[in-house]
Amino acid sequence: MSALSYTECEIDRGAVASAREAFAELHSLIIGRSGGYNTITTHVGFEFSDMIAENLWIAAQENQFA
Repeated sequence: MSALSYTECEIDRGAVASAREAFAELHSLIIGRSGGYNTITTHVGFEFSDMIAENLWIAAQENQFA
């Protein structure tokens, strides 16, 4: 039996999600972007990563072989 004991946390997932959204909006305002900017850049960022991922992997394989 373990000597460690802990108290399980109860998390309100809705409150956490709301706080995350509020923080993201505040952050975008601080850095001079609109509130909708994060949703656009996240989507485009994933698409860009998907487009270049294979080429990066191939280049890494070629470098390792060389």
